[in-house]
Amino acid sequence: MKIILFAFFSLLITDTFGQIDIIGTKEKEYSKPLSYDSTYNSGSFKSIMRFTGQTIYFLPHSKKYKGNINKYSTDFLTKKSTTVKNPQKPADVSNPQWSKQMNKALAQQMADRYPDISINTYSPLNIKNKFLTPLDSIEGKFFKIRGVIENPILGDKFRHSGTYLDLVSKRNPSDSLLFKISDWSSKTPEKVYSSGSEIGSYLIQGYYEKLKKQFVNKKLFLTEKIHNIWDVNTGKIIDIDITNNEWIINSLGLIETEHNEYLALCLILKNDDKTIAIHNGDGGFFESNAWEVISLSKFKTEEQVLKEKMQAEEIEKQREETRLKEQEEQKRLILEKNQFESDMIKKYGSRIGKLIADSKVIIGMSKEICKLSWGEPYDVNRTITKNIEFEQWVYSMGTYLYFEKNILVAIQD
Repeated sequence: MKIILFAFFSLLITDTFGQIDIIGTKEKEYSKPLSYDSTYNSGSFKSIMRFTGQTIYFLPHSKKYKGNINKYSTDFLTKKSTTVKNPQKPADVSNPQWSKQMNKALAQQMADRYPDISINTYSPLNIKNKFLTPLDSIEGKFFKIRGVIENPILGDKFRHSGTYLDLVSKRNPSDSLLFKISDWSSKTPEKVYSSGSEIGSYLIQGYYEKLKKQFVNKKLFLTEKIHNIWDVNTGKIIDIDITNNEWIINSLGLIETEHNEYLALCLILKNDDKTIAIHNGDGGFFESNAWEVISLSKFKTEEQVLKEKMQAEEIEKQREETRLKEQEEQKRLILEKNQFESDMIKKYGSRIGKLIADSKVIIGMSKEICKLSWGEPYDVNRTITKNIEFEQWVYSMGTYLYFEKNILVAIQD
C-alpha cells in the first residue's frame, strides 16, 4: 500500500486582507476574535468561523479507488470572470410562422431578459447547463483562508446561499476562489459542516500539525486481536494478536486505499517487521475481505494505559483497605462477644451465661435474661385473668415468647 507523506509548506503572503476602520467621533468597541484551537477539521458553524488565517489542503483522489469517481464540483468561484451563456435563458423560441423581423425582435427580447453573464468560476466547465469545477484543478493544492462568507453576493446574478471559505492560492496569491463548505449558514448553528460530500475532501493545516505533535513518536497499545489487516509496506494480509501489543507511531501520512475515494489521513504504526495504518474515527472496516485502515479506538495511548494502571492500583488499594477494616471489625466483634460471654458467666453461671452469649433462650429464664439474650421485643401483648397475668413477646412473624408472671413458660417458633 502506497504511503504519501503529507508535508505542509509556508509561503509568504505580502498582501494584507483586512479592513481599515476610520475612527470618528464615536469609537466602536471590538471584541477579540475567536482563535482556531486546531482540534477539528470540520464542525459546527461556530467552529468554521475560526478557520480564518489557516491553510487548507484539498486531498487528491486515491488512484487505487475502485468506485465511481466524482470529477466535478460546484461553487468553486474566483474573481476571474468567464463569459458564459445564461443557463436560465429558454431554448430557441423562434416561430416559423412569424416573420424574420418578429423572430429577431423576440430573440433580442430574450437576450435582454436573460443576458449572457460573467460567472466567476474556478476552471469552469459547462456540464448540462451547470458550471462545474474539475476537482483535479484544485486537488493537491494549498490555499490560505482569508475569511468565512455567508450567502455571498456575486456579479453573476445568481443567488449563492450557504457558507463559503474565501481562499487565496498559496502558490499564486492573485488566484482566489470561494469554496462552498455547506448549504447551511449561521441561522442553523447546530448543523455540522462536513469535510467531504460532493465538494471533495480537505484538510486544515492546523489540524494536521496538531495530530502530528500529539501522536508521532508516541506509543500505542493494541487492545484486541485484528484479523485480515493490510501490511502497509508489503501489501500482504496478516493477523495480529496482542502478545506483543506495543506499537510506535512512525509518521502521519496520506494513504491510498481501494475503498476510500480520497487519500485517507492515517497514523503509520510499526511493531517489529509489521507496519499498519490507523485513522481517528469510528469506522475503518470496508466492504472487503481485509482491513486497509483500522480505527484508533482499537488502541490505547501510553497515557491511557498509565491512567488505567493507576486506577487499577487505586482500586486494589481501596479493596485492601476495606479488607483490613473488615478484619479489624471482626476482631473487635469477637473480643466484645468474648467479654460479654465472660461477664454473663460471672453473673449467671456457666450454662446460662453461654446461652445468653449465643443468643439462645430456654424455658424457665426470667424476662431480664431473655432480653439479654434476644433483645427487646417488637411488641408485648398482655392477658390478665382473675389470678394470673400472661405476656406474649413478639420478636418476628411466628416467633413468640410467653411469660407467666416473670418466668418464660412457652416458646413459639
